[in-house]
Order: sequence, then C-alpha cells, then structure tokens
Amino acid sequence: VNYPPSPDAFDAQLQASPVWQIVKADYPTWYAERVKDGARRAAENQDGASVHRYLLEQLVTLRREHARSAFVSTLPHMKAVAQAFRDNLVSLAQHSEVACYSFISMGEASRGIAALHTQPRYGPLLEAQAVAVLTAIREGQKAPTVHMAPRKDDYTRLSAELKDMGWSEDDLKLFADSDGLAKTDPGRVCRMVTDWFSAQLKIRDPDLQSRLLSESIKPVVGG
Repeated sequence: VNYPPSPDAFDAQLQASPVWQIVKADYPTWYAERVKDGARRAAENQDGASVHRYLLEQLVTLRREHARSAFVSTLPHMKAVAQAFRDNLVSLAQHSEVACYSFISMGEASRGIAALHTQPRYGPLLEAQAVAVLTAIREGQKAPTVHMAPRKDDYTRLSAELKDMGWSEDDLKLFADSDGLAKTDPGRVCRMVTDWFSAQLKIRDPDLQSRLLSESIKPVVGG
C-alpha cells in the first residue's frame, strides 16, 4: 500500500475503508491528527508498510481507550465482535499456526499480521473485526447495556458445550491455566481459542450468552 503525502489525498484514500469512515465520523479531531501524521510520514518517504502499521497501531490505541463502551453494547454487537474474531482465527490458521497465534497474543498491529492486512484473502476479515469493534463501541456509548457477570454455573454449561466439541478435562484445566497455555504448542492454543468462541456463539440462551461474551470479548477489544 502506498500513501500520498498530501493530507487531502491521504484522507481520500483512508475514506475508501469502512473502518476509517467510522473513525472520521465518531472521532473527527483524532482522525484529523492521524491524517496529518500519516501524510507527514509519507512525505518523509517512509514506505507504505511502515505507514500502514502506524495506522494500525493508532487504531489499537483508539479501541483500547474506548474498550469499556464495547462491553456495554447490546448482545448482537458483542456477538458480531466474537464472530469476527473467531472468523479471523479460522482464516489465519489456514495461513499458518504462527499467524493465528500471533493474532491472539500480539494483535492486529503485530508485524506479521499487519502485512496480511493488504492481502485480499485476509484483509477483509481483519477489517470486518475492526468495524465490529468500533460499531460496538459506538453502540455502547449511545445506549449502554449493563450485563451481569458470568456465574460459576455459566462456565459449567460452557464446559459441557466444549466437551461436546471434543474437549477433555485436561483441555479445560489447561485453558484455565495461563502459564500452562503460554507453554503450549501455538496450533493447539489457536484451536482452543477458536473453540472457546465457537462454543459461546452456539449458545441459544441470550442471557447466558450475554454474560459469557461480555467477559470473553474483553481481551479482544481491550487487549
């Protein structure tokens, strides 16, 4: 991706993206500063990949600053975030286990994932997740919906769903052990996180689903 040094042209290029359309509408002053900085970087002959990664890093900062609003969005918006994240895990796993694991552990602005943003096979899904997150934030800011915290029984029911998907007791114990998970094969971590979200998206009880997802999307939006 090549970016123009003119702020007007830079703005026009960003506005071809649904993500940046939302950002410009909801955070106009912040957006204007990003356009100014991005155009300056392009004028300094920074390569397109560097400018693109800068923009992704800024989007990460923005979503983290407003993450709490996403956690009080409605269930459909939380589901959209969870579904987009799950779809990206499946997509990136087809690229490589390392890519999937990097997305989980380091996010969309990590060097390897940033490079995939410009590829037609991966870029649209990565952008769809950013759109889902920003839309959930917008919804939560306009009409916050307080969700109850998950109960012990909620996780018992979720565990039963995961067992139906093939998980063992050892898998459940491992997933609850952050230190053990950090030492686990990246491919297994990727599959487990994918299953974790897939199981919650299958739940038909809206109250149960909202309690679980309001907690599960926290690292996706705020991490």
